[in-house]
Amino acid sequence: MRTIERLGLYVSTQFRNGSNEKMCLKQEKMIQTLYLDLGDKHNAHEKRIRDFKMTETMKTEHVLEGNLRNLFAILMPLCDQVESSPELMN
Repeated sequence: MRTIERLGLYVSTQFRNGSNEKMCLKQEKMIQTLYLDLGDKHNAHEKRIRDFKMTETMKTEHVLEGNLRNLFAILMPLCDQVESSPELMN
């Protein structure tokens, strides 16, 4: 658990929207955003607000996915180094 906390601190300072990555690390899964559903009762103004929020949500999810891929690319070589170093395993 201590390692996850340290990784969370690292990603929250090094990545854009790092707090989202930190939440993903703690929950050990990709966090999905709830989408707004106005149903049948909405006016043009509410629809524009929803469309704006959905655009921002989609951008945030895109950044999150990219950051998680980058984090994976950073961590995998470190894991390989630990596995190949017998002095680190003891």
